[in-house]
Amino acid sequence: MPVPDRRISTQQRVFIINVLLSLFGVIYKLVRAHKTDHFDRAVTSAFQRQKSPFLSKLMHVVSWPGFPPQSRIIPWVLPILWALSGRWT
Repeated sequence: MPVPDRRISTQQRVFIINVLLSLFGVIYKLVRAHKTDHFDRAVTSAFQRQKSPFLSKLMHVVSWPGFPPQSRIIPWVLPILWALSGRWT
């Protein structure tokens, strides 16, 4: 049984990229104009009200790379590891 070709065409890729860039531009303008402040606060407050130990640990793990000293080391180490792995693209 032949496997269908699921790759998308260049024209479809360009369309998707344009849609996503346009969406980004709209969201950017809304944020810069402070039109999302109420929504942002509501989502943040609802998220912070959660008292799950799993969520607490997950947030700790996710935020860990953003604090010193790891935030100063990781940006240098990742490209070096990538280069050593032979993935230049």
